[in-house]
Amino acid sequence: MVISGGSKTNKTFSLLDMALCVASGTPWWGMNTTKGKVLYIDFELDARFLRKRLRSICIKKGFAVESLRNVDIWALRGHVTDFEDLVEQILERIETGDYVLIIIDPIYRAMGDRDENKAGDINSLLNGIQKLATESEAAVVYSHHFSKGNQAGKESIDRMSGSGVFARAPDSIVSVTRHASSDDTYTVEAILRNFKHMEPFCVEWEHPLMTRNDVLDPANLKRPKCKTEKFPMNQLLEAFKGEPLSSEEWKERTMQQTGMSERTFMAKKAKLLAGMNRYVVKIGDKWQLAALADNEQQKTSNEVQQGAK
Repeated sequence: MVISGGSKTNKTFSLLDMALCVASGTPWWGMNTTKGKVLYIDFELDARFLRKRLRSICIKKGFAVESLRNVDIWALRGHVTDFEDLVEQILERIETGDYVLIIIDPIYRAMGDRDENKAGDINSLLNGIQKLATESEAAVVYSHHFSKGNQAGKESIDRMSGSGVFARAPDSIVSVTRHASSDDTYTVEAILRNFKHMEPFCVEWEHPLMTRNDVLDPANLKRPKCKTEKFPMNQLLEAFKGEPLSSEEWKERTMQQTGMSERTFMAKKAKLLAGMNRYVVKIGDKWQLAALADNEQQKTSNEVQQGAK
């Protein structure tokens, strides 16, 4: 299984909570677990900080300290090794114990010289994870990050960074995406190969835990805010004030009224005049609003017709 989310979405806390829930046989995010030993492999944090986080979760959830004995921490911060070699080391380490769950956090730290955007590189990496799962007969869970930017507009399976193999290889994909209600709420969506469909739900962050929140609407994802244009196009039209202007007068008046640079004015003017321009017309060496020009033409036409009568 891969659990993925954006940067700083408390993935490690969530995985440590998962480890403790499995170690104690208690539900995680409302889902039942099978009690057993857990190997937690972490590439980012010092072992002391990991144990401190585990203890804070135990206290928050009221778990007995004995639960920690079922969680084997392997902190590899600062240790670089090829993943194939690491698989063999993991299998040797768990040979003497009945481990039911192996957690790798985060997976990009185990890539070595692999490129996360190359399908072949990621395929070999995930083949190693498949080997680990098969030979250990344990569930293997790893964390991965979303690509940069707001991901709410994508399907949950497409939010992960890098090669599409990340989405095709795992049996279970769990994505944790920011919810619109606050920066501390998230929508959890699961894509499952071997189990029945699970409806999305929400979780809420309150240090040191993500707790399930079944009140919020999971579909209400946080969307990117629409950027307000600093210099709207209509500012070029407002410069006319009902009178014709030469190109230089139009530019100088617009720049004076709005504070935009000459370069910005010229770019916006070109965009305004491109294609089906319905806003300004040039008569002789003067520009004027198309609507006023139409009115003047209609007025002249009426005067000609009146004179003819």
